[in-house]
Amino acid sequence: MTISLISLIDSAHARYTEYFADAVTRAKSENPDVVSEFLIPLSDDSIPFPYRHFRADLMGEDEDDNTRAVELWQDPPSEEDDPHARAYAFNLGTVRVEVHPFTWCAAQITFDHALSDESLIADYLEEWMDPQDRAYDNGEPFAFAIHSATQIQQSSPESEADPETATGRSTDLYAAEEWDEDDTPPRLSTLTLDLGTAPAEALLDLIERLTHDGATEILIRSNFREGDDEE
Repeated sequence: MTISLISLIDSAHARYTEYFADAVTRAKSENPDVVSEFLIPLSDDSIPFPYRHFRADLMGEDEDDNTRAVELWQDPPSEEDDPHARAYAFNLGTVRVEVHPFTWCAAQITFDHALSDESLIADYLEEWMDPQDRAYDNGEPFAFAIHSATQIQQSSPESEADPETATGRSTDLYAAEEWDEDDTPPRLSTLTLDLGTAPAEALLDLIERLTHDGATEILIRSNFREGDDEE
């Protein structure tokens, strides 16, 4: 099997959207009034647009007739699930992309610079979160949209991945460079996305936008849900 960046992203997308579609079908068979991918604008003005919009995976009434939202979750694949579930590194020109096993509903995208303009992510989410519900207006069964996004978090590079865990066909992503003690380590930016039912192109588009903005290293991964132990 040939592993490429596109094949890894396609696989993560297919794995989650199949799970999502099955979960929605089961929920609606039990309660036909359940709505999937319900767009909810939060009223908290301290959260900037478009971060204060999110799509509830499922929305419906419980046994006490209270309306509640249900968020679905799928852990990243383990090597027990998939022998190809390990870290890979790819060189795309001057950009190095590292992909660890990740889940489509909680993809952490870390990149090695601060954005030149915060509107880059706002414009990206405006397109792929579809706050106008264009897909539903066109009669589509799913929104084909990102469900939520965190605001970008800044961190230091000290806790990044173990270099011995990566494999791939490209040159060594982790090749150490001499570091001048007087230099300032780069700040890392992390955006976490519930990619929902957005197509694989949505994540590829984000990589392209970050690349054009000056990123030279991009890391994609996911944590296991709190309380779950990784095998």
